[in-house]
Amino acid sequence: MSAAHSAAVWQSTVGAQTNHVFVEWSDGFQAQISAIVEAYRAGDKATGRRLIEQFRLPHSEQWFAEHLGADRSATLTERYDKLFPVFAADLETSILDAVENQLNLVTEFKEGGEEAPSKLLPSMTLSGIKTRKETALFYSRFDRQRNGNSTGSWARAFTYEEGAFRFIGYGSKPFWIWEKDSAVGASAPKRPIQLAKVIHMVPAAYPNSARARGIEGKVGLKLLIDVEGRVKEVEVLQGDPALTQAAIDAVRQWRFKPPIQNGSPVESDYIAEIEFRLH
Repeated sequence: MSAAHSAAVWQSTVGAQTNHVFVEWSDGFQAQISAIVEAYRAGDKATGRRLIEQFRLPHSEQWFAEHLGADRSATLTERYDKLFPVFAADLETSILDAVENQLNLVTEFKEGGEEAPSKLLPSMTLSGIKTRKETALFYSRFDRQRNGNSTGSWARAFTYEEGAFRFIGYGSKPFWIWEKDSAVGASAPKRPIQLAKVIHMVPAAYPNSARARGIEGKVGLKLLIDVEGRVKEVEVLQGDPALTQAAIDAVRQWRFKPPIQNGSPVESDYIAEIEFRLH
């Protein structure tokens, strides 16, 4: 599903907003995210979507007029109304991936600012827009992890308004510091919308030498999956050397359904665990 289609689906299916009040710091932000995760874990997608909707900036045109100027409020509201559904659909997909694949969604919450990045890509153009009213700015780095190992990370910018955190930009900066057509803040995040999924798994053969010495345990591997769903590279993350080669030999025979980005399969990382038990 493309990001544009995901956003369109989001706009057409989200109902009334569910309101909760969260404290204005990291504990409140984590509580806001955790409530969404728990709803999806319980299989309650409707509540999960309403909770994600609470990340929308309320009374956005009025807010932009107060903080950035009445002359810009209509234009910024139009941009925001295009950005938010993409953010919401992407957050839902990330949480569903974490729930379905038993991953931890870890957040690193920090106070942010409007300062321009020190380095700009050729496609990135600053707008020169600055806030006229003191504004609470924050950002969070999101990291999907399996046993402490990252399977993908990204950042989003937020403000705090009316008892909840509200999305205001991709990366660590608010979207209004960029020109409308600049690559940052104007488009959907460039990352897979789902994790690779195993469609053919070959069990590992227990090495006779390891069995004879009573060696057992888990082997953690980081795989690079190509666009055809084959294992392109294998990196050992943990495990007894007596077991690692058997694990590598097995996963190289696995086949995956690769993740889709903008309608096409893409390469992606996958964390695999092979467990060897004597009994």
